Amino acid sequence: MKKNRRGFTLIEMVVVTGIIGLMMVAVTGILLSSLQARNLTRMTDLLSANGNYALEEIRKNLLNANKETVVCPVGVGSSLSFDSVRDGEETLLKCDNAGRVASNSAKLTGGEVILSGCDEFVRCENGALGPVSGIVVKFVLSAGNASGGVKDFVSKVFESRVTLRN
Repeated sequence: MKKNRRGFTLIEMVVVTGIIGLMMVAVTGILLSSLQARNLTRMTDLLSANGNYALEEIRKNLLNANKETVVCPVGVGSSLSFDSVRDGEETLLKCDNAGRVASNSAKLTGGEVILSGCDEFVRCENGALGPVSGIVVKFVLSAGNASGGVKDFVSKVFESRVTLRN
């Protein structure tokens, strides 16, 4: 007499469950990697947008500077003042803990972007015959969670040299 065997054996069930478990682990790993890559890209884009905006504001301010009125720090420093050629108003370029760089007009995105490297914010280059010929600005922007690991933190150095006119 032949028994009617229906259903799966225990070994077949264990094998199928193991394969499904492995597939779920692989898919979860892929999803987590893509989320980390998305966050890294978003933070990098945020840093680039803020840093490029600040450099452009600095450049605009410096191109309108009266060379004769530029007050430079000795060596490198965190601020620079000068009078504008257009209206004679004093402009202060300062890197500070409130997240301002360039001038009060260049406020960086609050909260997510951290400004640092203010000790080396500005360095003046003197011309051979007198006043300042160019100015180098440098600052560091960071975003993310530094304690979360390398994948959760992005830092970028922004540096530019502006040749003063007039």
